[in-house]
Amino acid sequence: MAAVPGVSEVALVGGFVKEYQVLIDPNRLRAYDIPLSRITEAVRVASGEVGGRVIEQGETKLMTVGVIIGGLLPIFFTDGLGSDVMRRIALPMVGGMASTTVLTLIVIPVVYYLWEGRRFRRVAAREVTGSEADYAPKPAE
Repeated sequence: MAAVPGVSEVALVGGFVKEYQVLIDPNRLRAYDIPLSRITEAVRVASGEVGGRVIEQGETKLMTVGVIIGGLLPIFFTDGLGSDVMRRIALPMVGGMASTTVLTLIVIPVVYYLWEGRRFRRVAAREVTGSEADYAPKPAE
């Protein structure tokens, strides 16, 4: 997107949630005779491909969970004073880490894909046919 004339800088900032900051040089826009709407459209189109970063975040999540569970596992194999209490504390922690990992990496992305897929199909139908009539739910027969 930095290749669009008139865009002076594109910066990616943020932690888990990324935010793009586009700094526009109005003098260059005027020099190239580019309307701001073209830059807005370029940002919108480029934003559709941002989801690839989820894979890297998934690796980070798996490494963190692996270290936490790996640190808690020795508690289950030791006997001694207080080990029964420690097992009762560690078991829910291991279960919680495992369940949040499954929810974060599998369940939520699948639900999001199904939910947003409906919206994208409606938008695509509107662009192709000009209406959503063909994709509206059919009444039960």
